[in-house]
Amino acid sequence: MEDEDVDEDVDDTVDGPFDVAECEVSLHEDDQLNDKPNRTGLPRNVLIELGKDLKRQRATESSGMLSNIARKRQSLDKFIAGAAEANAKASSDFMSMMMIMEARSTEREEQRHMREMEWRAEERVRHDRRDELHMMLMAKLFDSKHK
Repeated sequence: MEDEDVDEDVDDTVDGPFDVAECEVSLHEDDQLNDKPNRTGLPRNVLIELGKDLKRQRATESSGMLSNIARKRQSLDKFIAGAAEANAKASSDFMSMMMIMEARSTEREEQRHMREMEWRAEERVRHDRRDELHMMLMAKLFDSKHK
């Protein structure tokens, strides 16, 4: 019996209105259902009988007869879906921001390297001129002493 249950594909989605009269409960299952607690405090078999008596179809979105709780649940579902989309968008925005920051960091590093190279070249030129001026002054000083 358990092997059969494992192999079955069960689809819990409801395509049409739910009709309680279609539910068939065996006596053994009925005893198990009575043991389970529910929100109303009534036994499950009493609820099934009440459902058969009322024979009320479920309200659909298009009929506009949703209960407050159903509307709240739908609103929460929409909010959660919106939050998931916002989270995905934020994640992609974060990744794009990180990529932009990395590109800018690389660009700044290249600019810093170029400025450093220019500074070193200018420093070399200044050092060479200072050495040349120093040599010229020393040559003049020694020339004047030897004359």
